[in-house]
Amino acid sequence: MFCPHCGADLGAGASFCPKCGKSANVVARPQAAIKQTFAGSIGYWIGRNPILAIVLMAAVIWLISRALPKGENQNTAQPKPVVTAINSTPIVTPPSTPPPKFRLYKFKLDQPISYVVPVNTTDEQIKSLLWLFRQKVRTGGFTEIGITQPVSKQWGQYGSQSGMLLVYRGDRCANETYISDAQLAKGNLGSCGYGEHDDGYYQWGVDGDPNKDDAGIRTKNGENLHVFDYKDNWHPSSEALQKVDQKVKDQWNEEYTPRQQFAVAMTNELNREGIDIDASADAANPKQLDFESKLFNNHEFRQSFLTKVLPTMQANLCNAGFRSIRIVQEGDSDAGQSYPLQCSQ
Repeated sequence: MFCPHCGADLGAGASFCPKCGKSANVVARPQAAIKQTFAGSIGYWIGRNPILAIVLMAAVIWLISRALPKGENQNTAQPKPVVTAINSTPIVTPPSTPPPKFRLYKFKLDQPISYVVPVNTTDEQIKSLLWLFRQKVRTGGFTEIGITQPVSKQWGQYGSQSGMLLVYRGDRCANETYISDAQLAKGNLGSCGYGEHDDGYYQWGVDGDPNKDDAGIRTKNGENLHVFDYKDNWHPSSEALQKVDQKVKDQWNEEYTPRQQFAVAMTNELNREGIDIDASADAANPKQLDFESKLFNNHEFRQSFLTKVLPTMQANLCNAGFRSIRIVQEGDSDAGQSYPLQCSQ
């Protein structure tokens, strides 16, 4: 409230202005009259015009709905837009171009494996061949690309956890990776001279992971072109993986079962001789025979077993398919120590 005479601020319920001393009721009465007149006018017009009443009511409802917090007015709330998550990783598919005819040129353990394709093979055909290598390696189909032996030796075990396949147009340069250091020192660089002349490569086992791979080609124009790598998150089809699982199961039954039977027979024989030693085929590596006993805590017994007993059974162990043994002292808490059998094959 303000004084209508001097404009001073009036306290609540003041009858006279504290500044000029004049009556302040002049303000209250006109305001009351205005309110009464306005209310009477609205009531009069609503009574005389029902359509106006409906319009005013709708306007009031609309204003209230706009003032309500979001979600409280369920009848007038607009539906929220549906946001669909989009996978930012592109779908990777092998090229549709058929791979060329190829043959394994040369193979050597712990060396890149050379393949030869026709001289007129196109860049797109080599890309398809690299994809074929990827599919076969990732599904364990090594024999389908001519690889029938272990590719590398890692942590003392032969296997195919890593390797590199090189592709050459023609066999002129295909032998370059097999030139010895002694030959290179004498200046024998091969028929293609210094450098690398492969037209494509595929490698797997990057960073020690068999599922991490990489591939590229050297185009006919001499450019190095990346084809794919493990960052594309490509995986073989479920059908192919099922075949791999079945192959692993078949290989397990073929290798582990007969060797475990051999180990059980050896355990029984040792126990009959009064030697408390348990023999078993290693669950993670069926080509390894584990000997477990508390007797191995004794250093003299351990040495005697390795130097005198083991040589007498070495031939039988090799014939049974074992390539190493492991001496375990205290059960699962002891990792044990492995020894190669030095089998001739």
